[in-house]
Amino acid sequence: AGLADCDSILVAYGAVAPDEVRERARGHASKALALDPSLADAHYSMGLVEGWINARFGEADACLRRASELNHTAGLAIAYRAFFATIAGQRAATIPLARRAADTEPMSALVHALASMGLSFAREYETAHAVAERALEIDDRLNLAHLAMGWAHQGRGNESDAEAHYRAALTGGLYTTAVISLALLLVRLDRTEEAHALVGGRGRVDGGAAFDWVVGDEQAALAKFEHALIEANAW
Repeated sequence: AGLADCDSILVAYGAVAPDEVRERARGHASKALALDPSLADAHYSMGLVEGWINARFGEADACLRRASELNHTAGLAIAYRAFFATIAGQRAATIPLARRAADTEPMSALVHALASMGLSFAREYETAHAVAERALEIDDRLNLAHLAMGWAHQGRGNESDAEAHYRAALTGGLYTTAVISLALLLVRLDRTEEAHALVGGRGRVDGGAAFDWVVGDEQAALAKFEHALIEANAW
């Protein structure tokens, strides 16, 4: 199960393309389930494979739901259900799942960060801000918590605060979503040259090719970018 998780997170962080690890990751998760079908971690691992690598969010949700049924303290599985629900367009499910995740693991910064990101993707920015704030209270060194707070701030129109948190996310570990989030914000602020410098040369997995440069219509650009991220499993 742990080996499958490694591959899924590598895809999530943009370090590898899904095709590079798909068969291996599914093989690891399948073996874990075969060894012990009652193991919550095995179902959780298969859920990440289905979500991050295969972009099959219905299957991911079923696996993660089973993981949380087998382990009632598995807040991370619930947080990923909330996160994947928004990507799948099921935003109505996001808020109760995010709240349940935070309640299940109230001292987990990672759970709160993921729940906040799902809420931001669902455009529930006020709730996302509160949840991200709690994540940072628990661990202000977690780069994912800074990314979550950046999303919430940007959604609320606090662009300077968003930029500060995106940059904090980058100092904690450079990865796709933080780079792209900051680049999009820089474009919105008419700092296009900075955005080019940030994204340029990072390669297809890191989203450089996806940043197929903005042609003047911000809303169309943002929609195109969001679609590209989903297609690439970059979230």
